[in-house]
Amino acid sequence: MSKYLNSLFGLEGKVAIVVGASRGIGMSIAEGLFNAGAEVYGFGRTKTSELIKTPKFEYKSVDFLKNENIVNEFSIIKKSRGSINILVNAAGITIPNDSSVDSFRKTFKTNLYLAYESSIIFAELKEDSSFASIINITSIGAEIGFPNNPAYIASKAALKNMTKGLAIDFADKKIRVNNISPGYIDTAMTKDSLLDAEKKKRRLNRMIIKRWGKTKDVVGASIFLASDSSSYMTGTDITIDGGWIANGLTE
Repeated sequence: MSKYLNSLFGLEGKVAIVVGASRGIGMSIAEGLFNAGAEVYGFGRTKTSELIKTPKFEYKSVDFLKNENIVNEFSIIKKSRGSINILVNAAGITIPNDSSVDSFRKTFKTNLYLAYESSIIFAELKEDSSFASIINITSIGAEIGFPNNPAYIASKAALKNMTKGLAIDFADKKIRVNNISPGYIDTAMTKDSLLDAEKKKRRLNRMIIKRWGKTKDVVGASIFLASDSSSYMTGTDITIDGGWIANGLTE
């Protein structure tokens, strides 16, 4: 990275936490922040031995939904490193074709409540006067409806607008809060649609850029939102969907 680009996007000296870093978008973001110079700590429920690939960052298997203490984990990092500058809330699940109350509750606990708790603890631990950044991973499902998955749609829409509220609430602490809203990205979560020829065709017809997204397509935006180049951005959304939402006419 050239000196100029490093001054814009370099994350040297920054400490980042990525919740949901065991695979997919979360892992790619964690590796991207690491490659941009940040010291990265990733958390996820997947056991280290079961990871799809070995991450470059420091990873710990925990299940925050089973009351493993987020405060303790974050505090250990802060005590060791002095401060935490970046938080990425990338943990997410989807349980399509299941309209049960239990599944709805589980989806909200993972997609919304965990992001809220992590963000609150992150803000409470912040003591220095430097700017910090929270990045929430939402979805185009926060903008438009999809069938047979009301819990996912509702939880991502709630996360999108929670971000805007926290951007206001955390402003005095110099914490910026923004969203990245991916479209159809090739991950374990979307594998069934990708492998189904008819579903894949219907989804490609919605996209202006005629390909499935890769997790690396989300990395640049995450580095931008984590860096000082986005210092005048808070409470907003970056959509990475191949033009899905913009496409008003489909074949």
